[in-house]
Amino acid sequence: MEEWIISQRTIPMEIVDFMNETFEILEIRGLVGETNGIKFIVHTNEGKHHNPHVHAKYGEYEVSIDILTGDILVGNIPKKNCKIAVEWVFNHKDKLLTDWKNIVISDKSSLTKSSLDFSKSET
Repeated sequence: MEEWIISQRTIPMEIVDFMNETFEILEIRGLVGETNGIKFIVHTNEGKHHNPHVHAKYGEYEVSIDILTGDILVGNIPKKNCKIAVEWVFNHKDKLLTDWKNIVISDKSSLTKSSLDFSKSET
């Protein structure tokens, strides 16, 4: 069962269940920064980790970095680039937290598709 966390607050499971049953939630990816060939992207709708994090991509390499702690959550990139990525995340922490929250909230509140059928057949 999926649990949504927004701004360090858990949404009641009744609401999560309703949203999951009623609406198709699509993933949103947002480019939130770039430096030295490293792109920083926020993904939503991930089952692996719900804490605020950013994906740092360098060529074919990628790591997920916890925005609050700077810890590597998963992945691998060359050591030099990893150091640059972690430092960049640390230096942009406030902006990244705001970006992450905005992208996640946009994803969770997007009502782009519904399993409710409002169409009525004409008789």
